Amino acid sequence: MSLATTSLTLRALLQTVASRTALAAPASAITGLSREAQALALAAVAGDAPVLATVPSDVDVKRLIADVRFFYMALHSTTEFEVLRSVLPFPSPEIDPYGAIAPHLDVASARARALTALSHRTARLVVAS
Repeated sequence: MSLATTSLTLRALLQTVASRTALAAPASAITGLSREAQALALAAVAGDAPVLATVPSDVDVKRLIADVRFFYMALHSTTEFEVLRSVLPFPSPEIDPYGAIAPHLDVASARARALTALSHRTARLVVAS
């Protein structure tokens, strides 16, 4: 079986799962699912309009982003580069907002990248803590 055939089979399987379980239906809240099922549901609903997902911590942001990027690439037949531009983290500043300390450069960059992608309408999914 070639890589292209495997990719098409995986995409068809994931699309079938998402449609039969109503994961692809727009919803204001998705709760009670495992982390992987949440990732599949978010990848399925991420389309023309951007979707914002919130999770409890920055560790959860990193985990969910990795899972969503996998499912998004498989469902939407996009390249890894396109997924990195479409599915973005929005981490917390990780500092006291009333202190005189600036957030870490990586955190500030990730937040700026997400806001820029939202303003240019290139973001499909943003995961925030």
